Amino acid sequence: MKKKQIILLVEDEAVIALSQKLSLEKYGYTVVIAGTGEKAVDIIKQSSDIDLVLMDIDLGKGINGPETASKILSLIEIPIIFLSSHTEPETVGMTEEISSYGYVVKNSNITVLDASIKMAFKLFSANNNLKTTKNKLEATLNTLPDILFEVGLDGCYYDIHTHYNDLLYKPSKDLMGKKISDVLPSEASDIIISAIKEANEKGYSSGKHYSLAVPAGDHVFEIFTSPINFSSKNKRFVFLSRDITDTEKIKTKLLLSEKTYRGILDSISETIFIQDKDGIFLDVNKATEKMYGYSREYLIGKSPEFLSAPGKNDLVELKKYVQRAYSGKAQVFEFWGIKKDGTIFPKTVSLTSGDFFGERAVIAVARDISAQKHIEKTIKENNNILSSITNTMQSALIMIGREGRVTFWNPAAERILGYSAEEVLGKNGIENLLALEKNREGFKKALEQFLKTGKGKHLGSSYESEVIKKDGTIINVEIGLSSVNVHGIWHAVEVIRDISERVASEKRVANLLLEKETLLKEVHHRIKNNMNTIRSLLLLQAGIIENSPSIEVLEDAAGRVLSMMELYDKLYQSSDYNYLSSKEYIAPLITEIIKNFPNSNSVIVEKNIENFDLNIKKLQPLGIIVNELLTNIMKYAFPNINNGRIEVTLSIFGTKICLKIVENGKGIPAEIDFKNSTGFGMQLVSMLADQLDGTIRIERGDRTGIILEFPA
Repeated sequence: MKKKQIILLVEDEAVIALSQKLSLEKYGYTVVIAGTGEKAVDIIKQSSDIDLVLMDIDLGKGINGPETASKILSLIEIPIIFLSSHTEPETVGMTEEISSYGYVVKNSNITVLDASIKMAFKLFSANNNLKTTKNKLEATLNTLPDILFEVGLDGCYYDIHTHYNDLLYKPSKDLMGKKISDVLPSEASDIIISAIKEANEKGYSSGKHYSLAVPAGDHVFEIFTSPINFSSKNKRFVFLSRDITDTEKIKTKLLLSEKTYRGILDSISETIFIQDKDGIFLDVNKATEKMYGYSREYLIGKSPEFLSAPGKNDLVELKKYVQRAYSGKAQVFEFWGIKKDGTIFPKTVSLTSGDFFGERAVIAVARDISAQKHIEKTIKENNNILSSITNTMQSALIMIGREGRVTFWNPAAERILGYSAEEVLGKNGIENLLALEKNREGFKKALEQFLKTGKGKHLGSSYESEVIKKDGTIINVEIGLSSVNVHGIWHAVEVIRDISERVASEKRVANLLLEKETLLKEVHHRIKNNMNTIRSLLLLQAGIIENSPSIEVLEDAAGRVLSMMELYDKLYQSSDYNYLSSKEYIAPLITEIIKNFPNSNSVIVEKNIENFDLNIKKLQPLGIIVNELLTNIMKYAFPNINNGRIEVTLSIFGTKICLKIVENGKGIPAEIDFKNSTGFGMQLVSMLADQLDGTIRIERGDRTGIILEFPA
């Protein structure tokens, strides 16, 4: 329930006092009456519950109302409303000098009096709040280490508040009314003015720094600026200038320390993690970023579990390693990590405890042992593979070491040469068992030299010879010879393959090949002559008829035969009948096509043909396309032109081949295209381009270009 407000009514007329008391209590107030000024002062001294005083001016004998009010206000701050029958200006003015909470004429309506009381309470509350705020502001300003300036938008000083006068560029009296730009050096004033302008635009500015030589020495200040009144034409701003000189010095030292620490950490090639007792990353070096693919910023603050390869590590045990290391017990273990790209790799991790900027931390040094594991795995696999190979290979494998003793003899050696491993291992004089008598002395000397130096004739290559089997049979063999150094001792490794059947077969094949070569030469000669005859007949027929279109058709057909003749001739000379060099075929074909025209001497042909192999199924239609395009250009592109030029470019880009023919002649009419031409040549080129799964187009401009692109 709301507490009733208590009013002290100071009235010397008892009837009037009682009447006013009853009226006010009907409005919810509690009223205490004092008949004299002295009694009113006593009541105030004895009770702190009085909320407001209604004071009559004329109190009869004793002190009057204004005097009583002055005494009360010297004891306590309380709202006082004067009641009086007097309305003279001098009387009212006298009361205003004492209290500004109201003046009510006696016998006014109770409603008016109640309204005056309520207004007095509101005004008193507002004054108290204002005073409290002012006191807090004053206390705040007195405790701030900053210098407070009140300035205008133009930088004019209006007020300065500070306890640190030696941080002022000049005494306050020398700054007041002057502009910042007229007092401070431009380096500092420009920064301050920019902060004021930023606060004017955005409502606040902070973080700008400036340096200034003040009586206390060279100092660095940070500015915080905010407008006081946005609506006023004469805008005012408060800016705090905070001395951050010591902070900047510390920051510089910390930055230098951080750079030194970072430089040392990042110069270490091994992966380094710094973790807290729970394993959370506090820092990592560059090697860690490189190993895992994550940035330092991403790793810091994270737990290391996400770097553990799924299903490869005991995460509970890993946490125990960290905790034991934090307690001072060094730990070393193997760990399977996973990189950002998903690569899983093994590493060794060493954990120790140490200091990290004043805090205890776990320092982890990790090393990727993928290469080591790979080598171990490779050695094991290679041994298994070597054992499998030597046991299953069809050639004899023999190793001869110190003093010519046999150190290895595989099953194939027993099968080919007839001697078991037990008969030869650990024994020397192998030349007496295998070499023909005429070769034994030379073989022995060569082996001795080889075992001393690891060098000798046939090293790293193979040669053919003859050996004697245990049963005395002489067989043809191919011997491959290499050396290996085992613990500083050279060993000879011989691979012996029985080639008796191959030697016999080679003799038979040589005879057959000779017969085949003779037959192929004859067949090639006849085919080439027949194709040349066909071309000659076409040209002869063209020469004896008078029908111009027919002549052109026959000459075009002869040209197509020429392209096939060139292809056939190159294929015959090639060792591979499926693929042929593009340059060896296309370049001479261009020459043959051009020289058949009477105007060939007036046309310069530039050939840019890359050398790459192309399947014959693509070369044949490509050759016909080249023939059709060049024939068409030589016929129609250079009428009455003596400086004709044709550029033929054939190139390959990845899996795509591009043929480009450019000429500077008459060009192809705009209405003609490969898709809509009725001419046989253009239709043939379009069909052959489709056969190549390619596209062909015409580029028109200063020169005409035809571009064919198809997959290799």
